[in-house]
Amino acid sequence: MFPLRLVSLVAVVIASVLATVLAGNGGNGTMMTTEDTVTDGSQMIQQPRSNYATTVADISRVGNALTSFSNIVIGVASILFNIVNIIVMSRQKTVSPFIYLNSLAVCDLLTGVLMTCNGILLNHNFLRQSQTTRVVSYWTQIPAYFLRSWLSSSATYLVNALSLDRMIAICYPMKRAVWCTQKRARIASAVLILCGVIPNFHIVLRLKSLWYPDPSSGHNIPVAVYTDIGRDPIVTDVTSYGRLILKQVVPLTLLIFTSIRTMNDIIKSLRFRNQNSKNTMKDVPCLGMTMGVIAVFVFTNIPLVVYSLNISINGPYRNASFAMAMFLKVIEIFPWINSFSNFFVYIITNNKFRKDMIGLFLCKKAEENKSGVNSRSSVTKQTSLNLNP
Repeated sequence: MFPLRLVSLVAVVIASVLATVLAGNGGNGTMMTTEDTVTDGSQMIQQPRSNYATTVADISRVGNALTSFSNIVIGVASILFNIVNIIVMSRQKTVSPFIYLNSLAVCDLLTGVLMTCNGILLNHNFLRQSQTTRVVSYWTQIPAYFLRSWLSSSATYLVNALSLDRMIAICYPMKRAVWCTQKRARIASAVLILCGVIPNFHIVLRLKSLWYPDPSSGHNIPVAVYTDIGRDPIVTDVTSYGRLILKQVVPLTLLIFTSIRTMNDIIKSLRFRNQNSKNTMKDVPCLGMTMGVIAVFVFTNIPLVVYSLNISINGPYRNASFAMAMFLKVIEIFPWINSFSNFFVYIITNNKFRKDMIGLFLCKKAEENKSGVNSRSSVTKQTSLNLNP
């Protein structure tokens, strides 16, 4: 209870400070994060006013390097840790929460692959060195960004489904066996993964790749720019509010509601020391894992929610300082930590996951199987000796 309250308190403090800072600068600017401008790692190349030429050039150069590096690091970490998650989860019981966790790990794994590709193919220094890379980047940067955003939204919805599943298990234990079945969990996972397309379909219509001359190398470098539809102010407002509601406000609200309801019932069970409540809580798997995943998700997404809300109300940033531009870039990158952080949550909150993970690296499974076979053969021999004196 204490860690969850502490995380919530820290998240509220950060959100309040962030809202104050952003509100004070809301009317100044268009320095937006990647999702509010173009694709990840690429910003539209525009001719800035002379007074701001140096600042804009520095922001573009450092921002591209920071985005590329963070995408590669987070992408590789997501690939490695989620492969371990999938292997270890396959050793767990096949119950509804583990189905959601497996689906979540698959989404995060594919997100890591796409982030790594984005980090490599959108790095300006790397693009200047190879024509093949420039061509591949031209044709893949928009589809990769669309797929990555799709999987990210699907992962968010799966976390909500997991939270709702555990709330039912705690608050309605008699109905858990009927509502939280393996079949329903698989169907729900498939539907939620497909629903991830809804808040991201606008990317296909609003963005396109365009060749732009790079003065540093003399080559044409692919950049992501808005289409005619993407530049329409009405379409921009609709997609901005729709993305804010479907990808951030609704999922966070549902997560907070289900978490509060679940923890409230747990507190009541502990307070009354009811025998049925004690048994119910002991029979609920993945509760600690679910609470940990929710806490990390809420903590990492609140800053971006506050920023997106501020952009929707006050408009985009214009002529932001270098420090503010880098701060916004970090806010954009921060939520992607969720793609690999679940591994550490599972290790901390689930003893069986931790033991299975250690056994995976120490190859204990093979040894246990071998010892089991030897013990069974010994019992068989002893039985045959007893039957044939």
